[in-house]
Amino acid sequence: MADTIEQSLKSITEGLSENFEIVIVDQSNDGSKRLITEFASESDLKFHKVYFDEKLGVARARNIALQKATGDIVITHIDVDDWYCNKYFPAFVELYLVLRGEIGQNFFFSAPNMNISSREYMIEEYT
Repeated sequence: MADTIEQSLKSITEGLSENFEIVIVDQSNDGSKRLITEFASESDLKFHKVYFDEKLGVARARNIALQKATGDIVITHIDVDDWYCNKYFPAFVELYLVLRGEIGQNFFFSAPNMNISSREYMIEEYT
């Protein structure tokens, strides 16, 4: 994890405005905690960091992240070795919001290596 976390975080945070927050559930013991803490301290974005020494599994880690998130819209299932071109996240959120306005209700929308929906909808569906 430590060898890919910095590149992944850079690709995720590029182009994000300060109204985004990042929730990280780290289940590793490879030194990534220090890298995450350093990266978060140098960023203008709000970070929530949750560290565990044991493996929780994907579902439990996602549920913890959903509980920590405070925004209306959440993007989930981003792995430490995923990276994205800049402005990908703002464009993904904008597309979701346009579709939600057209449909008139919350829904679950997937793209490669990520999902987006309202926080409320994901909590109802997954926890």
